[in-house]
Amino acid sequence: MNRPVVTVRELAQNSDMKPRKPLGPDEVRIRRAYGMTIRVLRERLGIAQEKLALEAGKDRAHMSNLERGTHTPTLATVLHFLPYLKVTFPEFAVEFDKCLRRARREIKKNGTVD
Repeated sequence: MNRPVVTVRELAQNSDMKPRKPLGPDEVRIRRAYGMTIRVLRERLGIAQEKLALEAGKDRAHMSNLERGTHTPTLATVLHFLPYLKVTFPEFAVEFDKCLRRARREIKKNGTVD
């Protein structure tokens, strides 16, 4: 089946989608803290990022993006990883709080959110 070729410009002109707003400092801190938390808990278990992704049924690139803070995880994503990280939600929340404070300090020290 032949599909018509559509350029990015045509898509943009015909789209009702609005451009995304830049991330605010709070969202950047939350993304970074989530990524730090996943990394800390994964490293505490002594497992590689690729192994965690495979066990959790996720793509390794997606896992990498989460850990680097380039994706905003949903609550479902957070809950999905808990059994693979061998922690409860309250345990995750305690570690997340530590990482959130660390992310705030790092951003304040560097003077940037990006």
